[in-house]
Amino acid sequence: FPVTISPFIKTDYIGFLLDKKSNSITQDIDFRKLIYYTTPRKEICQLRNHLIIPADQGFVPPTLLKKEVINSKNNLHQPMVDSLIQALHKRWGSPLPPVPLTITPEYTDIFEMMQKHWSKIGVNIELQVLQTASFKDAVSKGKVVMFRKNWLADYPDAENFLQIFRQSLWSPNGSNYTHYANPHFEKLFDESSKINDITLRKAKHEMMEEWVLGDFPVVPLYYDQVVHFVNKRIKNWQVNGINQIDLTKVKKEDLN
Repeated sequence: FPVTISPFIKTDYIGFLLDKKSNSITQDIDFRKLIYYTTPRKEICQLRNHLIIPADQGFVPPTLLKKEVINSKNNLHQPMVDSLIQALHKRWGSPLPPVPLTITPEYTDIFEMMQKHWSKIGVNIELQVLQTASFKDAVSKGKVVMFRKNWLADYPDAENFLQIFRQSLWSPNGSNYTHYANPHFEKLFDESSKINDITLRKAKHEMMEEWVLGDFPVVPLYYDQVVHFVNKRIKNWQVNGINQIDLTKVKKEDLN
């Protein structure tokens, strides 16, 4: 059976709890920048046999914003990494304090690889593995400072991804697990929701994402893909970004 691979509008990411009362190094934007810039996205995808795509174009999957240029934030040179580490050492000491990163068991292999990767540059990440129910509860209640989550849209629009950064959706009452808040972002979100013109709306969404990426509340890891095995006799096979199969035009050819 031939294999069909389609984009899946889902982003896996590392989130940081932006709690001003916390004394964690994760509150330091330079630490979040360092994690963002040094995340080994290609190596992650290799561990999953390239069935996922490196999230090197932002938080919103590129299929939704039709991005043509890879986000420049992912092309950081080594001197800039060294500069971030030196700045962090001045404020937090050397070696840097360890940071717990909370995950669920199915991602252990990925994050053990990343843990070793970060240790080489002097970032000590301590993996905290929780079962799914305990993990969800801990993240929702703001009990962890750094965590792995994903967002799967239920409709194919960039707004669906960007909404999780709204202050009104702070967990546990919503899906803003980072407690990110930015008045510029909020203003743009309100403006975009009143726009019908696709081009203007897309421009607003791009500006909103830039604000989020500039504050580093999350580190996008990878975008998902959907894999189907389809018989050669099946024609006009179609599946959308949320894995809904459209059978209205599907035909099955007769055997010769």
